Amino acid sequence: MHFLTGAAYCLPGVQKTVEQLLGGVSPCALFGLPEVAKAVVLACLHEKCERPVLVVTATEAEALRLGADVTALGKKTVFLPARDYVFTQNSGFSREYEHRRIHALHRVLKQDFEIAFCDAESLTQMTANQAAFTAAGFTLKSGDTVDLNALRARLTGLGYLCTEQVDGPGQFAVRGGIVDVFSPAHEKPARLELWGDEIDLLSYFSTEDQRRSDPLSELTVLPACEFFYNPAELAQQLLKKAGSLKKANEAYLRQLRQDAELLQAGGTVCADRYLPYLKNKPVLPGDYFKNCLLVCSEQKNISQRLKSLAAGRLNDLTALAEDGIILKNAADFYAPRGYFTQLVGQMQTVYLSNFTHGGFPVAPSGVESVTVRQISPYGGAIDVLCDDLRPCAAGRGTGVVAVYGEKAVDIMAGELAANGFAAAPAAPKRVV
Repeated sequence: MHFLTGAAYCLPGVQKTVEQLLGGVSPCALFGLPEVAKAVVLACLHEKCERPVLVVTATEAEALRLGADVTALGKKTVFLPARDYVFTQNSGFSREYEHRRIHALHRVLKQDFEIAFCDAESLTQMTANQAAFTAAGFTLKSGDTVDLNALRARLTGLGYLCTEQVDGPGQFAVRGGIVDVFSPAHEKPARLELWGDEIDLLSYFSTEDQRRSDPLSELTVLPACEFFYNPAELAQQLLKKAGSLKKANEAYLRQLRQDAELLQAGGTVCADRYLPYLKNKPVLPGDYFKNCLLVCSEQKNISQRLKSLAAGRLNDLTALAEDGIILKNAADFYAPRGYFTQLVGQMQTVYLSNFTHGGFPVAPSGVESVTVRQISPYGGAIDVLCDDLRPCAAGRGTGVVAVYGEKAVDIMAGELAANGFAAAPAAPKRVV
């Protein structure tokens, strides 16, 4: 799809923005980009700046839609979703989004992406710090020696749930010399078949019929939860905190002591509730993307969304504090006030917007604009297409016409040339 990024780079505003970025200017602003053009410009920025890109949007829907468009252009993308914190013991809650988040962070650490996407909510939620996340994961392959008891304990410590049968991520099962593990790193669960204490066979299997399928060269075991802990260490921390908090809600103090006793007895607690007390201090996702170009899509909407999130989170945390579930300190769970402004100041940044506006967290040092328009399908009528393209040609603009099939490309190029347009097939022959 290089012909599209090439067409985007023909726009003077895009060229100047790239030149500014390569010259170290930040932040830059580029206006006049409708949704249909943003994906092409993002691909162009990635290619011309030769660095990974982090795109922040106001909502998840916009991030997914823009990510799908960029993926269609042949770029390797990753999406970091938001998730709900779990502050109370509840065996029925879904951890699907947490597992997706873990999978995305794993890919980012491996640099297995070109353009990453996240929304304002996801960007301002705490996550595991890189050192702890990397150290916690491990790999298994055929021929490795395995101590079943040690493996069981290690998986449990990483948040995996031991079940009779694995049917979802974050679960494992042990049946004699067979161990099933569904790591968030993989799309399917894996089966280890042991011969004594050695892995004899390693393969994927189906959750529907539990039958072994494709062989697997190596199993990557990631944490099954973002925040994991050493039970003895956390129990000690909770008891210490309970003794030092003299004016805290009595219900909260009681909860601290109960959870400490539960941990000492071999049970588990909600790690999300105790983020301030974890040995491996949580960080914000921006720490994973320090070497990326930061692109803010519709900054005005992002700012409004951040303001709305802050107000809603404050209300939620206040209610939880009154119930004795947490201490009321939003910074323990979410980005502090001014975090986004700080992030824009630290990373080289581009604001992409459809319409010109102000109110940026950091005022842009370079401002450019482009004129991009998507015309409606011409339905095979060449006269209609020519009428739509003439304003573009009169303004010495560049147009891209998509047609189906290589033969149709040559025919279309000839038809447009006969009508006075400087038209030529792109390479490969998919557009004119």
